[in-house]
Amino acid sequence: MKSFRFLIKFYLFFVLIAATTITVWANDAQARKDSLRRVISTLEGKERLDVYEQLSLIYFSETSNLETIGSLLAVYDEIFELAAEINDTIVQSRVKTNIIAAYFNINEFDKVIELAPEYLAFIEKNEKWDYFYSIVYRSYANAWLKKGDAEKAIQIAREMYEHAKERNNNEGMAAAYAQIALAYERTLRMDEAELYTRQAIDLLKNNEKMPEILPTYYFRLGNILRLQKRYDEALQVARDCEKSIEALQQQSGRVVPASFWANTWSLYSSVYAAMRDYDKSEAFLDKIDSMNVGSPIIIKNNYRKRASALEERGDYAKALEFIDKAYAIPPYLEDATSNSLYIKSFILARKGRVDEARLCIDEMLNINDSLRHMDFNRQLDELRITHEVDALTAEKELRFRQLLFSLALCALLVVVLSIWIYYSRSLKKKNIILAKRILEQSRQYDLDKATQEDVAATTDDDVFEQLKRYMDEKKPYTDPALNRKTLSDALNTSEKVIRQLIKDKTGDTVNNYITSYRLKHANMLFLKSGSELTIEGIALESGFGSRAAFYSCYRTVYGLSPSEFRKIINSNVPVD
Repeated sequence: MKSFRFLIKFYLFFVLIAATTITVWANDAQARKDSLRRVISTLEGKERLDVYEQLSLIYFSETSNLETIGSLLAVYDEIFELAAEINDTIVQSRVKTNIIAAYFNINEFDKVIELAPEYLAFIEKNEKWDYFYSIVYRSYANAWLKKGDAEKAIQIAREMYEHAKERNNNEGMAAAYAQIALAYERTLRMDEAELYTRQAIDLLKNNEKMPEILPTYYFRLGNILRLQKRYDEALQVARDCEKSIEALQQQSGRVVPASFWANTWSLYSSVYAAMRDYDKSEAFLDKIDSMNVGSPIIIKNNYRKRASALEERGDYAKALEFIDKAYAIPPYLEDATSNSLYIKSFILARKGRVDEARLCIDEMLNINDSLRHMDFNRQLDELRITHEVDALTAEKELRFRQLLFSLALCALLVVVLSIWIYYSRSLKKKNIILAKRILEQSRQYDLDKATQEDVAATTDDDVFEQLKRYMDEKKPYTDPALNRKTLSDALNTSEKVIRQLIKDKTGDTVNNYITSYRLKHANMLFLKSGSELTIEGIALESGFGSRAAFYSCYRTVYGLSPSEFRKIINSNVPVD
């Protein structure tokens, strides 16, 4: 009990220190931003552009989700316009590259896929190949891989290879090989992953000028060999990685980024840990710590590795200390936090604290589910950005048009009124179209229910039909507490089977599948003749826990609010 209390106190102390550090850093970052903006206001041309790029680096480091990327994009817009004025296509290409990188870093893979073709065309037109292959093209392929479509990722990487081959660009071909290797690695096809990674290395290692990406390819090859338990070969690759970093440092005449050495020591540490030589493994972790790299991701990984090593040695109390340190670091990558929870659950289970281990597993599953759903606030972000830009424009115009203020205000009122009238009509027309689609979906849903056959569940299709009948007949979704476990118990199967079955048949998560039934039930209540239920009443009867949750889900799926839909179907406007 005393040991447990000590761990709790230690964890709370660490969280307090981390929070204080983050606050100090944030205040310092704001001061630097304010200082740079004051300098920018005094400069013109290339000097102004250079300082703007320094400012963008601060905003880039702060960008961790859709709520924070808006400010970064506003700065990039200003940089792009300034670069266009002085015809600096290098900076313009760099802006587009960094936008892709920013969206990728916050897991907005759909946005990367949307923007990449246009940005690739721009960068290709200006022949900025350093950005074209290694960042934008690879991010494009990797975004498909992150979405779970390995074949599409490989297809894009092969197109990238052919494009680079036509231009005799070795670094581009190597980047394509490395991306193909990554896709194979994610699908556990390690032989192909090793083959393509070695081909990427072979293309670059004999170059007259060694590319900076080469140590990264060695690092990946070493990890592939480690996963195949070919430890001696992995250690040899780690030594080759060291040599490439030393050669790169000698070639450039400057100190290479500390992350290069950190990755190499991390590879050594992982290989020795897999060989159960924990003394050597921790020695390399000590090397990384002594470098003061400062990267939260590297620090987080080190804590996790130390926790795993201590767990294997049976020192569970100290292992918990390190895994709690890892968990306390802000989750710049949610899958890294999920990994920390996974390790912690094993340590707790080894200590016999089964209930706490189960809570860790539940939290890990929730994080994994949340990675697929991060688009709900996009429209609000866009509105906020538009408001900020409009405010700046209005302030600028006010300085030059004070004498014509009254006339401009009248003109503005006329324009606003015209826009409002046009927007109202367009919105009404759009809502009618959306209402028609909702009605058609409701009718199709009723038709599907009427044609279902009552057969015994013997295959996946039959189990899915049994699930649909259960949802249609018993209406369990009207209970806000319905979850994966409830469904699996009702169908006498496992939660894993339910989750995989729904994903295979609908492409959705269990939560989204349940939500679709709740929305259909709500639409039925809306259409029910003589229904006097309030919108809040309909939300509760359909299984939503609150009116706010109902509104959010309804607008996300249908594109209009419940009140707008009710207004349309209760009006005299024909929607049939």
